[in-house]
Amino acid sequence: MRNAVGGVIVLGVSEKGGVAVDCPGVPLSDAEERRMRQVVASGTAPYAEFDITPLIGSDQGHGFYLLLAAPSPHRPHAVVKNESLGYPRRDGTLTRWLTEVEVADLYRDRFRGQADQLDRLARIGTEASDQIEADAPWLIVSAVPNHPGSVPISFAGQRQAEQWMRTQHSAIDFIDGFILPPAAAIAGVGVERYTITTNFDVGRLARSFYAECHVDGAAAAARRLNSAQGDGTVLDDALIIEAAKCLRLVGDHAVRTGAYSDAAVHLQLFGATMRLGYIRDGLVAHYNAGRPLTHVHSRHTIPLSALTGPPDQLFTAVRIMLSDIFNAFGRAEIPHIADDGALRLHYFRDPTLADWTQNTGVATSDEIVAE
Repeated sequence: MRNAVGGVIVLGVSEKGGVAVDCPGVPLSDAEERRMRQVVASGTAPYAEFDITPLIGSDQGHGFYLLLAAPSPHRPHAVVKNESLGYPRRDGTLTRWLTEVEVADLYRDRFRGQADQLDRLARIGTEASDQIEADAPWLIVSAVPNHPGSVPISFAGQRQAEQWMRTQHSAIDFIDGFILPPAAAIAGVGVERYTITTNFDVGRLARSFYAECHVDGAAAAARRLNSAQGDGTVLDDALIIEAAKCLRLVGDHAVRTGAYSDAAVHLQLFGATMRLGYIRDGLVAHYNAGRPLTHVHSRHTIPLSALTGPPDQLFTAVRIMLSDIFNAFGRAEIPHIADDGALRLHYFRDPTLADWTQNTGVATSDEIVAE
């Protein structure tokens, strides 16, 4: 089905000659869902991702499973066939095996689609950066979902986008505070996108915050990075929090449009000569003798569930996206975030972070990494 137009499999229905004749149902359990995922994971290449929706019947623990398979941008998917790999495609109620010519054509489509996605990823980041006052270091995160969503362009949609920003991403918060009060989000309209600026920047290039939210779930979010000394110094712990806010926003918009699965994500620092620094004994110090850079970027594929889920998953995504950035500035690791997404509080200056982690249930650690 993922090699074709997608489809739905219903488990718990008896059939005869391709026609449903009874609905006895099947036992429902977490263990059974894990088993089905393991079967598909071990038998397909690349993994043919699918969704499982249980439907509880009249008896508790008994009912039906819906296996939902969307057409795949990564097709062709192969399965094990007689100790070799074959490429099946569902045609109506029948399954047939793709010919060599069809497989080659699908591979060309896959590589063409990946190239188009990366081109779009770069393009939406550039288009957003053209709308900001880049006289200081800026962070911009752009994302293009593998499975797009859809929202219409309308007056009502414009109001909804503005309300969404004001209620969910306008606060003094370490994750959801993309726009900080007293600034207020103002939604505008561009070609196949809503633009997000503030009441202080209407009609001019953005000076603090800016976002473009495309109708298919793609997005770009940009925040000005406050230089510690006015010389382009970006503090490491502040960069982590800024990245978390931008990643949360682009992920939230994607899911809001109905996009799902993974997204190609691009994170960039640009706009001025930059150095990565930190605070020691109340003074600003620099890593790697303050090696200056004018543009540095990182590109990875991240599950949308990591961007919109619990904070530990979000900070794990932050760690992945910023590793290349820290490496570019001469830092071998990001000691602020553990592999499991826990925050090592020793590396953060803001005294309110500890209270925030307790109130939100974010995992923390007192560990200090040996360098």
